[in-house]
Amino acid sequence: MEKRDRNTLSEQSNLCLAIICSTEREVYFSELADALACSEEEIKAYLYELSEFFKQTCFQLSITNTSVTIFIKPEYIEKIPKKIIPVEQKLSNQAYEVLAIIAMKQPCTKQEIDKLRNVDNESVLQSLINAGLVKKLCNVQSQGTPALYCLTEKCIHAFGFTSYEEMVESIGNLAQIKQ
Repeated sequence: MEKRDRNTLSEQSNLCLAIICSTEREVYFSELADALACSEEEIKAYLYELSEFFKQTCFQLSITNTSVTIFIKPEYIEKIPKKIIPVEQKLSNQAYEVLAIIAMKQPCTKQEIDKLRNVDNESVLQSLINAGLVKKLCNVQSQGTPALYCLTEKCIHAFGFTSYEEMVESIGNLAQIKQ
């Protein structure tokens, strides 16, 4: 990558940014590499360039081990009039509990979640699926063919983690503190 003024971006970094901004979801490194006809290592270098460029702006990249998304830094969100941006949907305590269970047992069935929480979690699970934080992986070949659920990359980004493993470790640490 050529050396340039820190206030300008390379053509490749600009193309990465255009792709990231044109989607409403996380973009996988493999997708960027295919689009730019380069390696994932080169993509990581372009994303590093973007991260450095964004340090003095209202934007920030959320980068996991496999994908990237862009968001507005919280300190700027607070300054935007509420009538301009949509109201952020808050998660219930039940939703956080279900996410933690899925993170720790992933993949798992609704029945496993129900047993651990001792309540029916159909509506909570559906709201997490609708929010894009959980996805149905497949159906298990057993009685009733229950679905297996797992977290999405969007979930990992939403909570500011770089990997599923980092998220599980953090949840595990919280569980130890509560004991």
